[in-house]
Amino acid sequence: MSFRFQADADLNPDIQRGLRRRELAIDFRVAAGVMPDGTSDPDILRIAADAGRVLVSRDVRTMTGHFEKFVSENPSPGLLLILRLGRSAW
Repeated sequence: MSFRFQADADLNPDIQRGLRRRELAIDFRVAAGVMPDGTSDPDILRIAADAGRVLVSRDVRTMTGHFEKFVSENPSPGLLLILRLGRSAW
């Protein structure tokens, strides 16, 4: 099984570039050109689901609730949330 990913606009582009360096075949679509700035969370979820893609987002605070509501009414390949961790004190 292979997954196709859709980046949310809040996702650091370095993540996508790093994934591609490790795995050239990964299907990871960036937000630019797909979703305009200011697109609502429910619309972002719909865009990803309509394309058959797992949404990758850093929006842990609001996206979780929107995703729960979305999947109660619609099919979706999924949501992958990237937690932003603080810098190490090393």
